[in-house]
Amino acid sequence: MLDVARKKGIYRQFFNVALTAEPVDLPADTYDAVVLVGVILYGHLPCDAFLEMTRLVKSGGYIVNCMRADYLQDIPEYAERWETLMTRMIQENTWKVVKYEKYPNHFLGRDGLLMVFQVNK
Repeated sequence: MLDVARKKGIYRQFFNVALTAEPVDLPADTYDAVVLVGVILYGHLPCDAFLEMTRLVKSGGYIVNCMRADYLQDIPEYAERWETLMTRMIQENTWKVVKYEKYPNHFLGRDGLLMVFQVNK
């Protein structure tokens, strides 16, 4: 994917890092947005990675996630931890919810979930 991105000639920097709860070697408050599509799968992205995303995104920036809605119940990591983490981040004013809605036919007839959060610092 990085090779494809390089060929487009529109990006300035390229990184191959594992996004987890641990800080990555990138500066804080750097990006206007983080966009995730097809990232929430079994064993791929821990909930705590959203904490690291908020570190990387500038205040006022966005974290946007599109995923299969049923994964919030079917993937143990998200079924057990997502609501608590999201609520805590709202209460601590780490982010606010801009949009959180289900939509039809995300993938193979399954509903999708669009999440848009604005980062506060």
